[in-house]
Amino acid sequence: MNSVGSAPHVNYLLVAEFDIDRGPTVTQQYPEPIVGDLKMLAELMLPDKVHMRQQDWTVFFLHRQSASEGQNMTHHTSIHKRRLNPGQETRDLLDTSLLYVLNLVNTKHDKGAKRGAQVRALAIVTRHPFVHIYKPVLLLALEDYFRRPEPDTLARLYTSVNAMDLEAMPELSYLEKLVLMQCENEDLGNVRTVPPSPKDADSFRTKHSFQPSPHQAIAISLPTVRHDHDKFATSLMYNGARVPIKVPLTTMPEVIGDPSVIELMRIFSGGLPSNTTLHPHLTTCDISTPAIMVIFNAMISSKRVIFMGNDRPSGIVSEHVLAACVMASGGTGVLRGFTERAFPYTDLSKIEDLLTVPGFIAGVTNGIFQHHPQWWDVLCNIDTGQVTISPLIKQPSDPFGSPLLRDSPRLGHSTTEHSDVAFAESVLAMIMQDRGTTETQVRLRWHSFVTRMTRMQPHYELAVHERCIPRRQLGQLATTLTAAATRHVLPGFGWYFTSTPPDASRASLLTPPSMHPAKQRELVSHAARACAWQASESYATFCADLSADIAASSRAPNLIDLAYQLDKLRTARDLPSPEIAASLRAISAQVAPAQPTQHHAIAHLLALCPLSGGGLTQVAMAGLWHEDVEARKATVDLFACVRTQGGEVGRFFIDRLPRICRIALATHTPSPSHSHSNGDKAISHAA
Repeated sequence: MNSVGSAPHVNYLLVAEFDIDRGPTVTQQYPEPIVGDLKMLAELMLPDKVHMRQQDWTVFFLHRQSASEGQNMTHHTSIHKRRLNPGQETRDLLDTSLLYVLNLVNTKHDKGAKRGAQVRALAIVTRHPFVHIYKPVLLLALEDYFRRPEPDTLARLYTSVNAMDLEAMPELSYLEKLVLMQCENEDLGNVRTVPPSPKDADSFRTKHSFQPSPHQAIAISLPTVRHDHDKFATSLMYNGARVPIKVPLTTMPEVIGDPSVIELMRIFSGGLPSNTTLHPHLTTCDISTPAIMVIFNAMISSKRVIFMGNDRPSGIVSEHVLAACVMASGGTGVLRGFTERAFPYTDLSKIEDLLTVPGFIAGVTNGIFQHHPQWWDVLCNIDTGQVTISPLIKQPSDPFGSPLLRDSPRLGHSTTEHSDVAFAESVLAMIMQDRGTTETQVRLRWHSFVTRMTRMQPHYELAVHERCIPRRQLGQLATTLTAAATRHVLPGFGWYFTSTPPDASRASLLTPPSMHPAKQRELVSHAARACAWQASESYATFCADLSADIAASSRAPNLIDLAYQLDKLRTARDLPSPEIAASLRAISAQVAPAQPTQHHAIAHLLALCPLSGGGLTQVAMAGLWHEDVEARKATVDLFACVRTQGGEVGRFFIDRLPRICRIALATHTPSPSHSHSNGDKAISHAA
């Protein structure tokens, strides 16, 4: 009746109280005491000026040391001191020693108590990042504890939360979660599980598996009534009352709780003050850079970022820190490493510990922080929505990384469709003008933005490598991708530039003289951020994830950069017919044949073809009427594989094709009594 695995949902329960003589004190620990800095723990559970508020929430993290070191818990500042080298972990080997703490503190006014009030906090320490599901039961339990402040109250809560039944909750891979997120507004039903075949079991263990070793494959039912298909409904019993719980199925890396990127963008929706300090890694569009993009740039370049809400509840600043981590990760964990240096709430007494963590992201409620710019690089004022760059921030000596990019005119720097200004304005317009905009939709916009950034990065590194004298060492990401590209059956990797000449091969892309002016303009606008990101820990982690993914997919035949080839079909209007045919055949050859990695390949294809962007329509339009018979056959084989091997989701993607495509597909799919030639004639008639 527990969750997947044998570990309990909740590891510890903690109670802290404010004592007029001893200050903040941890008074109860259940089921056993933990060893660590209990004074610091009590201060985190009882934030500054909490006695002025009836209720407050905080979220923070604890680091569980190895079994040989006992049950020692250390605050999050110690993680950076003890952690492995950047990038040594992958998504399959996430840090299981990190525990998440959801803390509720209440103030009860009582004339009989010292200082006229009782201040108590109750915290749940759990291994689950979706800590927000425990809020309803935590509210009930703290009220109960005020009435009966005894260990039995904690014992009942501990038993109740750990009896919650998550046995039937499916374990989705990263790509399956992404597909489910992209189908948010579709009439998909509840996710159900089916046993995988033995050969499919290994295909789940890729870098995209959020759980270390999933044991269930996914299919999705399609009832006539819409359900919350991205949540698993369960419940728990507490004091005889049933508490309904909805566990999110699409919790991505770097997502802790249920923070709102929408609210973060609303507050920081303005620009920069006219007297702001400019920094090439942060103000990528100079003074026109939107405030929200300065925050994003600061986080991916490992700058020190503080969210300050003067005398605000600590729960508010905590939510903004967690939302910023989600945003910087691309909304879906494309980039990782932000929560490792995040401190959703901290106070002035911990400033010395905080300053030992490079690139920290912290939330504070004390206004004194704004008067000490030596403590931070970027200060985000929640009260005013203003973002301030420290005048003491260190300026880079070579912000662009290459004479090619440093000396090039920055044409279209703030006006191209992919610029920071255009992106921020489009997302903010979607939020402000459409009240139906969901958190998932906004996170997926950030997913597209960050994915594009990572796919442009190898082109930047190649340009820097080729144009610098003396020649610089090729960046880690470009090195990884160029090595993998030697095994590709079709050239091309990274971002597909629509301005690239149609006959450009992978070799020509590596040759500086062939660089198209429009491509160079794109790289120039990307250069400062690329240079800064390349020196960050999230870059090293991303490279490690990519290497693990390449290693996992190396068994697949006919390797290609699937995203690159799909972008060619979507965006290149003037591609020669033979090149389109080659892309169609290569895509089909990577996905359609029966192989151990087929499940992963189908999920990858669907994740790259979101229904909001037309789904598989562009592939169908390019292939079903192509003049090359083999290209048409490859397209039909690809869709047949998606329909038959992709479960209900795959069938749903095929059914969402335009009617003319479905007619062409049906008439071209050969039956046992028809030849391929008859199918070819039928296609011409359907067209």
